[in-house]
Amino acid sequence: MLRITHRIKALGAVLTAAAVLVAAGPAAAAEGPDPASTCGAAATGKPFTAWGDNANYVLVPNGGFEADVPKWTLAGAAVVDGNERFSVRACGDGKSLALPAGAVATSPEMEIGLAYPTLRFFARNEAPGDGRLAVHVLFRTPDNTPRQLKIADLSAGEQWQPTRTILIIANLLALHPTWDGKVAFRFTASGTTWNVDDVFVDPYER
Repeated sequence: MLRITHRIKALGAVLTAAAVLVAAGPAAAAEGPDPASTCGAAATGKPFTAWGDNANYVLVPNGGFEADVPKWTLAGAAVVDGNERFSVRACGDGKSLALPAGAVATSPEMEIGLAYPTLRFFARNEAPGDGRLAVHVLFRTPDNTPRQLKIADLSAGEQWQPTRTILIIANLLALHPTWDGKVAFRFTASGTTWNVDDVFVDPYER
C-alpha cells in the first residue's frame, strides 16, 4: 500500500509539472540552429566530478563557445576571450560568453527527453550581490505553441564556479507522444556583467 501511495504522489507531481509547462508564457522568437560542429553537442564527459557530481553530461550545441557553428542568438551579449579556469573539456578551451546587464543569449535547439533532467554550467558575476542571471527553457507544447519557462534565477561570485544543477522541467513533455522534444536555453543578465561557459545537460544514465 505504501508503494502505491508513493507512485500516486509521484504521478501527481509529474502531472502538476506538465500543467505548468502548458501554461508557461509565450516564447520570444529565436533563430534556428545551424549544423553542429565537431566541438558541439557531441562533447560528453564528467565535468563536475571535482564538485561531487559524477554524472555524465553532454554539451549544449556550441556550449563552450569555441566554434563558429552552431550559432547562439545574441542580443547585447558577445563571445570573448577567456575561459572557465578549470578547463573541464578537452575540446578547445579559450572562449566564454559575456553578458552585460540587459543582455540576452539563446542557445541553438537540442533534442531531449525524459532522461535529460538537468542543466549545469560555469558562471561568474563581475559585481556579486548586484546582479542576477535568469535562465529560461524555450519549447513548443505538443500543439506546437511556443512557450518559455523560467527555470533558474542565479547569483554568483567574481570567480568561476559551477552553478547548481537546474531542473529543465520541459523534458517532462516527453510523456506526450506528439511532443517534438526540442528545447533551447535563454540566459538574461541583470544588474551587472556575467560570464557563462561550458553549458551542459545531464543525460541520465547515458
